[in-house]
Amino acid sequence: MQLKIHPSTLSINLHCSGCGSDYLIVAPNLDTKKVLTESCSNCHSAWTGKRAISTQGAVAAFKDKYSQFGSDLF
Repeated sequence: MQLKIHPSTLSINLHCSGCGSDYLIVAPNLDTKKVLTESCSNCHSAWTGKRAISTQGAVAAFKDKYSQFGSDLF
């Protein structure tokens, strides 16, 4: 088995700007000690259950969104 073929790893602080949570992760050696993310599992809408699910189809949603421009688009 070859020695010293694995990259070195560091403990990096992952900060969520959505809710302010901090996580300690292990990652390959990066130039930074802190990584920022927009959302995490605590605040992302898919994980919290606050996700808005559309019941109408994509075509109907498109027509509703752009109906103000006239019927020549359809």
